[in-house]
Amino acid sequence: RNLDGHNAASIFGSVIIDLTEADLPTGETTLHIYSIFGSVEVLVPNDVSVRITGVTLFSGVKVRGQDLGGGIFSLNEHTTPGYAQAARRLHIDATSIFSGVKLRR
Repeated sequence: RNLDGHNAASIFGSVIIDLTEADLPTGETTLHIYSIFGSVEVLVPNDVSVRITGVTLFSGVKVRGQDLGGGIFSLNEHTTPGYAQAARRLHIDATSIFSGVKLRR
């Protein structure tokens, strides 16, 4: 199943997106995540490089325990080393308001 361009939303709830067994195609796959008063956790296979972009308002984004942004307002961008050269890449565009977004492997 091609996940490129899919959206996930969490409003007053929690969403877990487990991609550890997903057969992501070669190239870049983009997921759009929206979280309002909720939380989203994305589990990514070890062999997939990750890029996270997005906006947080009174929220936070964590990549493997590392805080990318938080507080009142943040523009977030994080790219794992070697992203451009990786065979399989996951771009997560996250908008988070009074919420949290976590990425772990």
